[in-house]
Amino acid sequence: MRSSARYGASETGAIRIATQRGRHGRYRMRRHGRGVVTAGPDSDAGSEETRPQWVPTCDDRQIAPMFAFSLCRVQDWATMCARQGCHSQEGITMPTSGNTVPRRQLGKHLREMRQAAGLSIAEAARQIGRGAGTVQRLETGHPGKIHIPDIVGLCELYDEVEQQDALLGLAKEADEEPRNGGWWHEFGELIPADFELYVGMEAIATSLMVYRPDMVSGLFQTAGYSMALERAYAPGDSLEELERRVRRRMGRQKIFKRKRNPVSVTLILDEAVLHRAVGGRKTMAAQLRHLADMPPNVVVRVLPFGCGMPTGKAPGPFTVLDFAAPTNEPTTVYVESYTANLYYDRPDSVDRYRRAFTMMQAVALDPVGSKCLLRTRAKEYERER
Repeated sequence: MRSSARYGASETGAIRIATQRGRHGRYRMRRHGRGVVTAGPDSDAGSEETRPQWVPTCDDRQIAPMFAFSLCRVQDWATMCARQGCHSQEGITMPTSGNTVPRRQLGKHLREMRQAAGLSIAEAARQIGRGAGTVQRLETGHPGKIHIPDIVGLCELYDEVEQQDALLGLAKEADEEPRNGGWWHEFGELIPADFELYVGMEAIATSLMVYRPDMVSGLFQTAGYSMALERAYAPGDSLEELERRVRRRMGRQKIFKRKRNPVSVTLILDEAVLHRAVGGRKTMAAQLRHLADMPPNVVVRVLPFGCGMPTGKAPGPFTVLDFAAPTNEPTTVYVESYTANLYYDRPDSVDRYRRAFTMMQAVALDPVGSKCLLRTRAKEYERER
């Protein structure tokens, strides 16, 4: 049931407080000045006769809905509620914690699915019987309760039922508490293993800072190097399946090869990577030459054995992803492990990884010296019998 409230003021312009009860709970608005506005919890716009200035207020027993019209002079409603101690009331949830990375990824996929279906936000909302504000909040990753039937309904509407399990997994993980300030994504737990979240983020990034102490990053692997790793990781898989995964990995390289807005990358490899023979001599020689021949927007730096441990503690493999408008994505750190991935977007966590990368970059070989070392090591592999 859509509800609306009418707010007015006496001729003296005194403050008047009105309280409305609807399916979304109770709210109240405090008016400064004169004018009339009509709006409800699901409204996307308000109408006015004159332009008042509304100041939402809330306490432990009352919570104001999220208004998406210009009369609300609040920069971030969720932040305001956190400061005033708001909590859920009668079905509304405005979480101040939870995982923001899966929430934003859920929104990104829902938006892309809607656009592919050729529907507007208003049309999609009408088809599933919800307000346009609900669909918009889902697509923008805004804090709030995620209703599972909404996700199911949108997947069916967009004819993307095969994506439903993955998106439901994202929705469930969005409400989980972060672990150590990040999102711990275990493979195949709630989200299918073949739903590649990181690849989607990588494709829209404007710059990457990649550190690998153990092997060549997947983004820069040759087909031979990639196949050797796949055979070792999944020896029971068919050749067809292995080749499919290798082709998919090779396809990722278009982000730094494309003519328009190629991603800018700085890659730091530990020197140990050059000596770990993956796939044999010929495979390694080809891989190292591939790294030495990267385009100008990809800078490869080798961290030599002689520099010691510049960070004082091994950070493990990680990637810092930076984004630009209009994605509105915050800088995110991706940390890869054997059974799960960890995503950080909290500024203090991101800064720690950025500082670690800067420290390693300061002692790594320069780009020219790194290319020389890569080619020298490739020649050594070619001469070995």
